[in-house]
Amino acid sequence: MIKELYEGRTTRLNFFVATLAFRFSSFYAIGLFAFFVTVNSIPSHDARTLEAINNTTSTADSVFNIIGIVLLLVFIFFLFLYSIFLVKRCHDIGLSGWWGLFFYIVPLTIWYLTLKAGDIGDNKYGKDPKQKHKFTHELWHAECDKCKNTFEFYKNINESTLVRCPYCGNEEII
Repeated sequence: MIKELYEGRTTRLNFFVATLAFRFSSFYAIGLFAFFVTVNSIPSHDARTLEAINNTTSTADSVFNIIGIVLLLVFIFFLFLYSIFLVKRCHDIGLSGWWGLFFYIVPLTIWYLTLKAGDIGDNKYGKDPKQKHKFTHELWHAECDKCKNTFEFYKNINESTLVRCPYCGNEEII
């Protein structure tokens, strides 16, 4: 089931948006984590404050630990989602998904994935993601019912087409 998430290809735009979302969310999670660690580690020199903190430290520490664990899990979740886009983008340019590790470890190489055009047409990793919205046309031959002349035309495979005979002007739906 998880393997199926990594199959196929994705476009440069989808990858760029995923990269921005991942970077933003990871910096946000790391920033919050750093904030909670800093707040938890501020020393106090006032004896009364220190005594009050010692009475509530266990509750505060457990809350900060839970928040830290939640932020770590959020970061791991976004890393998992980003890895899917990273592997699919590697597939789009004809590379194995394992190249995603290199592109993740060396951050400036992410721009290579973002700017390099994908393979045109299908490759061994899947269908071209840009082709899914384009129509596929085939050359058809027809005989006019009125004048009995034959002619050629291009027809979209998935749709009915109104065809006009070039000889007599008769229209038919094919």
